[in-house]
Amino acid sequence: MNPAPCAASQGRTSSKSANLFTAKSASDLYCELLSRSNRHVAQPAARPHAPGVDRSSLSMYKRQSEGTAMQVTVKNVTIWRKEVDNQPGELAAVLTPLAKAGASLKVLMGYRLPGQEGKAAIEVYPVAGAKASRAAAAAGLVKSSIPALYVEGGDKPGLGSALAEAMASAGININFLVMQAVGRKYSAVWGFASAEEARRAAGLIRRIK
Repeated sequence: MNPAPCAASQGRTSSKSANLFTAKSASDLYCELLSRSNRHVAQPAARPHAPGVDRSSLSMYKRQSEGTAMQVTVKNVTIWRKEVDNQPGELAAVLTPLAKAGASLKVLMGYRLPGQEGKAAIEVYPVAGAKASRAAAAAGLVKSSIPALYVEGGDKPGLGSALAEAMASAGININFLVMQAVGRKYSAVWGFASAEEARRAAGLIRRIK
C-alpha cells in the first residue's frame, strides 16, 4: 500500500473536520484507521534486569577486576607450634631465639586453647635454614602435622566469600584459616584435615583471583 495519499490528506484542514459526524471520503476513513492502528502497535518490551543487579556497576566491577588482577601464589607449608602456659612472657620467650637466629616470620599466631584457660598455643611460619630450625627447637617449637597452605594475592571485595563458597561446594572442611589484607594485597594461611583436601583447596584458590 502506498502511504503517500495519507500523508497528503493529513496536511489538509477543513472547518468540517471538527464535526465528528461530517461525511468523510473513503480515503479519509482509510487514513484514519491506518493512523489509529499505528498508534496501537505493541512495542518490544525492555529486557528485565535480574533482581538487585545494577548492570552498569557490574560491568565496571568486571573491568576493574580485569585491570587489577594480581598473581596468586599458593605454597604447601609447615607450621611450627608450641603449647605454653597462658601467662605473660611466654610469647617473648619463644620469639627471642628466632630473632637472634635471623628468622623472618610471615605468620605468627598466638591464642588461648578452647576450654583451657590456663593453656595457649603459639604458631609460626616460616622456619627456614639450619640455624633457625635449631633456634625453633631450642625454644620448644615442633613441626605441626596439620597440612597447611600459605597464600598471597591481590585483594578485592567479595574474595573471602568466593573462596568460602568454593570450599563449601567442593565439600572441603577447613581446620583453621587466618586471612588479612594490607593495601591491595592479602595473605592467608589455611589448615586442613588431610593432604588431599589441601591439594584440592590449592587448585580452587589458584582459580579465584
